[in-house]
Amino acid sequence: MKQLKEFIIKGIANSIGSFYKDTTKIRCFTYHNISDSGKDKFTLSNKIFVQHIEYIYENEYRTIDSNFFLCNRKPKLSDKKVICLTFDDGFKNNLYVADLLLEYKLKAIFFITTSFVNQDKYLDWGEVKELSNRGFEIGSHSHTHRNFRMLNNQELYNELSISKDILQNKLGKEIKSFAFPFGKINTLNEIVYEILEKTNYLVAYTQIGGHITENLNIFKIPRNGINSTDNVHIFRKKLEGNYDVFKNITYLP
Repeated sequence: MKQLKEFIIKGIANSIGSFYKDTTKIRCFTYHNISDSGKDKFTLSNKIFVQHIEYIYENEYRTIDSNFFLCNRKPKLSDKKVICLTFDDGFKNNLYVADLLLEYKLKAIFFITTSFVNQDKYLDWGEVKELSNRGFEIGSHSHTHRNFRMLNNQELYNELSISKDILQNKLGKEIKSFAFPFGKINTLNEIVYEILEKTNYLVAYTQIGGHITENLNIFKIPRNGINSTDNVHIFRKKLEGNYDVFKNITYLP
């Protein structure tokens, strides 16, 4: 069933791509593990990731971070080829990712799940600080990566505040951005937004796909998921908006 759904979605996206291309809208993308050893749907091979980065560079896409949204509450849709690259969880290979991004002079945001730090396959605190010192934005991805839909108000507050406090203490910098674990529409509500404000976050990213609109909700920035099967051809389709129609199906179940 999963393979059939993937086949149908890719077929529709390819059909859309034959008559539709829009690089004037800003899109954000979510990566996780960049590795040749992982087998899950969130792990992208090193080879394909390099192809993504080369495509971004060769086609002159401009990369941004949260400062862009904080300074442009109504982003101009005429800005051509603007994208935001994000990396969730804090995998060890983020250091390799950072090396490649710096080589191509690209920005990115690294969202760290603080309870994962120092665990196997994940960054240690020295490495998180190295990413920050190299000029990359560090954001929170909660403390324990629990699904917000399953938490009460106090638990939500703890996930947001503990991770922020730890990151700020470790890095000596203000943490402005947050990325929701799972981040689908059913995890977001007014209570969550209120707690984001109480814990002094300035911007938050979802896992609802699509592009940035002029009436941007700064706590509901959409991101398009990158899957293990997203070769450079599929990535190009996502860059050009062919997958926007599937914005609530960012990751195939």
